[in-house]
Amino acid sequence: MHEVLQITQRQITTKRQQKKKDKDMNIQSMLRYSPQEGDIIMHTDGSYHVIKAELRQGTMAVSAMHHINGTEPVEVQLNIPKVRASMIQGKQFLVRKSDENR
Repeated sequence: MHEVLQITQRQITTKRQQKKKDKDMNIQSMLRYSPQEGDIIMHTDGSYHVIKAELRQGTMAVSAMHHINGTEPVEVQLNIPKVRASMIQGKQFLVRKSDENR
């Protein structure tokens, strides 16, 4: 009985460490986020941005269409460092079509 408890406790500790590692990796990937054409950035309020062009080297903003429920889409310039910070805070989420070539 005691051995079974130790194995279970070890498995729980390993799972906690894995979750922490996964979270750290997610934050690292959010910090490296570079928008691609067609990316959708969802907001927690239900509005979203659709990226129209990829980020060019030397710029910190990209053009996007901002869609808000019940209104016409509006073209805006998205500041990418602010988007990255909002992703880390959990206010925005990236939706990207999977690339079958990867």
